[in-house]
Amino acid sequence: RRKVENAKWKIIWEKSFMISSYLAPLLLGIAFGNVLWGLQLDSTHEYRGTFIGLLGPFPLMVGLTTVALFYCHGALYLSFKTSEELRDRILRCVRGSSFAFAIFFVFLSVSVFFANQRMLRNYSEYSWLYIVPVVTVSSLAALLFASFKGKYILAISASSILIIGMIALGGISLFPEIVPALPESSNSLTIFFAASSKRTLEIMLWIAGAGIPLVVIYTYYVHRIFRGVVKIDETSY
Repeated sequence: RRKVENAKWKIIWEKSFMISSYLAPLLLGIAFGNVLWGLQLDSTHEYRGTFIGLLGPFPLMVGLTTVALFYCHGALYLSFKTSEELRDRILRCVRGSSFAFAIFFVFLSVSVFFANQRMLRNYSEYSWLYIVPVVTVSSLAALLFASFKGKYILAISASSILIIGMIALGGISLFPEIVPALPESSNSLTIFFAASSKRTLEIMLWIAGAGIPLVVIYTYYVHRIFRGVVKIDETSY
């Protein structure tokens, strides 16, 4: 953006960054929404649907929900990095995005309850799993309350728990399937039939065990170095 001192150049890169920032969570949500709802797989586990078929109402709504959640969480993080002049403006963005997420979340919940009971089957078998939606809804309520009251620490804590809760809800809805098949559920990919060999899983466990601590240390180091409020001056991006 600052490589060339030209107004049009800066606008192009600002717009490009904005569009890509929206597209990344949108496409991620659409992909995950298709997996949650189910894909048209044949007996060889090959996809037999169309590209347009991947853009159904449920996947699109999951995509919009993901955008709203990422937007809200990103704005909350930004509120800790900016001065008072921008903080009020950012807080309005948090309020709007958290409210939009709540609407999308209700729509998705109703859609699942009335149109895809398969995603709820694990709750009847393991009643203790109900704690996950309870915690998720509670964190959403806390996020809405904190955003309208200007309580930043509570808001970003609730948002973090909400993200974890949404991922957990997706996992519960899928288990034991990895990719549910439509219309024949027998064509689904499950953790039992689609898993790698025991040896491969053991190797990946060791790799993950070594890699995750490095990621945690690196993340802590980066946030430690760039801690504090960002000040805008002539050297700013």
